[in-house]
Amino acid sequence: MKSQVTLRSGSEGPKHDPYGYQEITVTQGNVRVTGHIGLGLWIEDNITSRRMRFKSIEAMEVIFKELTGDTAENWIEKYEEEHRNDIEDPMGCLADYE
Repeated sequence: MKSQVTLRSGSEGPKHDPYGYQEITVTQGNVRVTGHIGLGLWIEDNITSRRMRFKSIEAMEVIFKELTGDTAENWIEKYEEEHRNDIEDPMGCLADYE
């Protein structure tokens, strides 16, 4: 089964005191699991439509791995490997300088 990983980051909270967040979404078939680290720690899936809240990242990591089959760190590594050439070099192609 092909898996898709999406990463998001941004800010949340009041405009006068914003707080950064990071999200990872892993889609496998028709199952989608999102982990959110920011003002709150939560995992949401599209099967139960439940948002599970956590008090520690360690507890969240255990459930995320159970739901997706791997750690968030490994999913991020897979994402970065797949998308390593997506960013265009602002200096242009290396061949232009040879």
